[in-house]
Amino acid sequence: QPYEAPFDDSDGDIVLRSSDGVDFRLYTVILRKASHTFHDLFTTPGLTSSDLTRDGLPVISLSDDARTLRLLLRHIYPVAGPELTDPDDVRALLRALDKYCITSQIAASERLVLGLAERAPELAYALACRFRLPAEVARRAARLTLRKPAGLAVLSEEDAAHVPGLQYHRLLAYQSRAVTAAAHAVKTFAW
Repeated sequence: QPYEAPFDDSDGDIVLRSSDGVDFRLYTVILRKASHTFHDLFTTPGLTSSDLTRDGLPVISLSDDARTLRLLLRHIYPVAGPELTDPDDVRALLRALDKYCITSQIAASERLVLGLAERAPELAYALACRFRLPAEVARRAARLTLRKPAGLAVLSEEDAAHVPGLQYHRLLAYQSRAVTAAAHAVKTFAW
């Protein structure tokens, strides 16, 4: 299978292979600078030695599928990144940013979650909790849930499982206080 563009640089010095067999020919210097995990992998003697080679370059097989690696590489490489609107893509990229200890992880994760919050505030809240983002990110997502408070019942079991009970309780209490305050304001205004 040919290398996947734009990750097919002829002078790249490493090949990352996805779990579904897609190869990415890359520069270790970019990967090392962007990721603590890759930094350790490429600077620890013997870790990148591999029996697998392609075009004379070592092949490192990863457990991530091509879709996830594509999202991650578009984030850390100097190429245009896609506009992420699919919650599955946002979730996959957040997992990869966390897994590979990307140096800009917190800022990137905040942008992703806040971008998702307009469309799926409960999911954004759950992801902010799951990936331990700053409290302000979860608060902003919680405010957006007030448009139609549904708690976290709209989440998949996987996403809901990562929201600690205390954070879930705080969201429900916040929604309850907001609904009560809105009802009081309407009642006061009606008189």
